Amino acid sequence: MDPLAHTLVGAALGRTRLGHGVPYATVTLALAANAPDVDALVYFAGEDAGFHWRRGWSHGPIGLVVLPVVLVLAVTVWSRWRRRDGGGPLPVGRLTALAYLGALTHPALDWLNTYGIRLLSPFSRRWYYGDTLFIVDPWLWLTLGGALFLAHSATVRGVAGWAALGLAASFLVLGGPAPLVAKALWIAGLAALALARVSARDGCRQRGAAIVTVAAAAAGVYVVAMLLSAVYARGYVLAELSRRGVGPVEALMVGPVPATPFRREVVAQTSDGYRFGVLRFDPAPRLDLIEGERGFRPKPAADPLTRAALADPTIRGFAGWARFPYVETELLQDGRAQVWVLDARYLQGPPGGGRSFGAARVFVPALPGTALGIVAERAAGGSSDGAPP
Repeated sequence: MDPLAHTLVGAALGRTRLGHGVPYATVTLALAANAPDVDALVYFAGEDAGFHWRRGWSHGPIGLVVLPVVLVLAVTVWSRWRRRDGGGPLPVGRLTALAYLGALTHPALDWLNTYGIRLLSPFSRRWYYGDTLFIVDPWLWLTLGGALFLAHSATVRGVAGWAALGLAASFLVLGGPAPLVAKALWIAGLAALALARVSARDGCRQRGAAIVTVAAAAAGVYVVAMLLSAVYARGYVLAELSRRGVGPVEALMVGPVPATPFRREVVAQTSDGYRFGVLRFDPAPRLDLIEGERGFRPKPAADPLTRAALADPTIRGFAGWARFPYVETELLQDGRAQVWVLDARYLQGPPGGGRSFGAARVFVPALPGTALGIVAERAAGGSSDGAPP
């Protein structure tokens, strides 16, 4: 999930009875909920290094054991520096337990989306996918952020800070691909929070812990409902594909889309390639398979050119991360082949479309013996089979 969701989950837990009476509980939980993302620093080494290392060891057993301890040590040092004039010692035991709780929420949330997480890294590089929540979920933001706003906006400075955060989140939600009804619900939710804050004033702050506890419970119910929906959707799609004669299905994604729980994107891997579709709940489930060129991508062939592209060290991370890889190849005028390695999770448009996330490009020689190699030789004036150019 995104950093804001992780932060709000940690901060909300800190405002429940779990953090009651523990100094720095909310801060510790919020930081611990983000701690596994320390591996984002690898992006400074390049995008492919990010694919190779992200959601790896810091999200696995070693990271989840070590990072909370490091965080508690840092909080302890900070506390002693801030309280040089005296004060009681921190309840390190309870603070450590909260740090572990916050850290564990991170892989739990990351597993819920389609990007994936290597839960057993570094002992295994296998990716796990929950296919439950979109990587940015505005309803978690609204539920948890709204409750924390009501509980922590007693000053003008606090209101201004929350207003700035709300505007930034609104920019992403309203300017993104969410459907119009979701955008309208987002605006209505913000308006309801503002009205509640004006009407209740100090009452929200006095009942802050109760408000946040209710919101955390509501967020939990929402996540569980989405998880059950994902399990049902997967079973329905498998049965429907079998009924339509598609398969056998080797791998399947029934993934969430931005801001709406009533539609999911489908990628079904069969022996020859990937079939695409859309699952809608309106209210009964309905699977619409995409027809024509947009509805199918072939799996990577076993030819030497494709093998050379997938083995290129510059895309090692991407090739290991791609869940549904396919390739598109083009012969360039200099005799090389331009090979796009793509992931069908994120690029379901027509071939030759725009390239952004979910795509990597390599250049390899048009190897002799391949179709492109023969074309390149003929274009250069030779022939691999003795035929005239």
